[in-house]
Amino acid sequence: MAITNVNIKEFLNYKQLNNIINSNNTMRSYEAVLMAWLEFISKAKTDEAAPEYLTVLADRYSSIQVKNTLYILKSFYDWHSEDINPFGALAKNYRVDKKESHIKKMERDLRVLDLNEIVELKAHAEETYQAISSNKYPVNYYLAYRNWFIITMMSEYGMRISGLCGVNVNKIDFQNRYMVIYDSKNGEPYPVPIKKSLSALRQYLAVRQSIMGEITKDRNALLLSKTGKRLSDTGARRAINKLADTIDLYDSGRSTHQLRHYRATKYYKDNMPLDLMSAIMGVSVPVLKKTYLHLTDKDTVRQYESWAEKEEAKVGFVCPRCGYGGGETWSNEVDSNVGLRIVK
Repeated sequence: MAITNVNIKEFLNYKQLNNIINSNNTMRSYEAVLMAWLEFISKAKTDEAAPEYLTVLADRYSSIQVKNTLYILKSFYDWHSEDINPFGALAKNYRVDKKESHIKKMERDLRVLDLNEIVELKAHAEETYQAISSNKYPVNYYLAYRNWFIITMMSEYGMRISGLCGVNVNKIDFQNRYMVIYDSKNGEPYPVPIKKSLSALRQYLAVRQSIMGEITKDRNALLLSKTGKRLSDTGARRAINKLADTIDLYDSGRSTHQLRHYRATKYYKDNMPLDLMSAIMGVSVPVLKKTYLHLTDKDTVRQYESWAEKEEAKVGFVCPRCGYGGGETWSNEVDSNVGLRIVK
């Protein structure tokens, strides 16, 4: 059965209906991979071109990207046809270059926004809305204020921008000080405590109501576009990236998702338990450790010293033979029955 645009749409719908794909970004990524393969075989005229396509991929992309691409193509053909999967063996046998992977991680670590850059970005967003007259340009004022609010919430709680865009006002629990993110990558809702930003949230909602109240088309949407509709994650990214770009904090590797990476790393440096981080960021502990934590050698040393100070303050293990680690006074006398030194 030949691959077509219709097959691709059906495959993506199947993935969505079965909660295998939950994010719009993942959907776009899958579609881009499949459309690129469709274009390639339309010229090659045969699915037997898979090994040749692997060579093309390896020349253009990193081994991690190639591995991900092969997985998507294998997954498509597993669904698409009962015939032999042209990417089955290729996906199984392809190995990621670990050295290359390590270098990529180092490059990602260098791109992570630090505290000073976060402060600079928030300050720039605040200056932007303060420079706009709320009387003469009310909608523009709201949009600028909204952008400041997005940066504030993302840098403080590390939520994905798609998750924040999906929040409904009527689902925010002000009494218990938390909101629930329903648009999560794994499809599982998770709570975000918002005690530290309650005043900012209430002030934002007051601005939203006073300016956008009459033109709002989706009254439950926390974030609105200039037409009063729910703000899309794509629209939110463009707005924040544009702000960041004006102060040279944006490039293709430093998108709004860096705010999430910043917060995860900050939580960890502040000694938040990984299980708690996992619960309020909606991501598993292994993914947190592999993807979101960006620690330097100095961070590791500081964490060790903090741990060592706490350990020294404890009454820890005392060796029964030599007395190491205890505060007791030990004699040189040995109990002949057990062969251990005696505490005075």
